[in-house]
Amino acid sequence: STWGEGSRMTEHAEDKDGGIARSLQALMFPLVEKCDASINDVLQGQDVLNKQIDDLTRELTEFLQEPSIPTLQPHIDKLVHVKRRVNALSTQLKTVQQRVDRMRAIAQKRGLLSDSNQPTVSTQ
Repeated sequence: STWGEGSRMTEHAEDKDGGIARSLQALMFPLVEKCDASINDVLQGQDVLNKQIDDLTRELTEFLQEPSIPTLQPHIDKLVHVKRRVNALSTQLKTVQQRVDRMRAIAQKRGLLSDSNQPTVSTQ
């Protein structure tokens, strides 16, 4: 082959490579733009979040510096006490319900109650 033929083959290969590069660029450009826009949105969201955190920190600092912060401990103690009482009452009610169910079962076995007249209470 002569110098001229090699030069034309090189030009053809470069044109082919350039065409592939342009095609890839055309395909990738919208994806890169979309990704870039998403990253910018995330950065803006982080800026907003940082500002909100700063505002909250400032407000909490001001709140904690207040000399007349109401104490919540008495209210918390009352809630804990009420919760214990409710749990104890619930346990007692379940025990009573189980006893009633056992008595009903015994009465049914002895023929004192029919199954259709007295439905069994659920122990859930």
